[in-house]
Amino acid sequence: MSRQPTRLRKIITIALMLTVGCFYTLVSTSTMAQITPRVVGELSVSGQVTLNGTRAISGATVFNDSRVKTGRNATAMINLGRLGRIELGANSEMVLRF
Repeated sequence: MSRQPTRLRKIITIALMLTVGCFYTLVSTSTMAQITPRVVGELSVSGQVTLNGTRAISGATVFNDSRVKTGRNATAMINLGRLGRIELGANSEMVLRF
């Protein structure tokens, strides 16, 4: 007689733990989606250019707070779509913030 209530409590406890776990993963996933960086523009390079400390190639995506640095005899152009373009000459450095 005492086995039945104990078994029912265990089943209810496991079901509640699974439910809470599912809701927790939904909340953490939606929070991560909110902090995804917003795409700002596309980079075109000529010569030695770095984007956030790594060597950049033409077609790279530029995000908010990206650091672009050009070397000697290098140029970089950031296409911002409807907002226009930014062109950096040789030996320049900038942080793009919106």
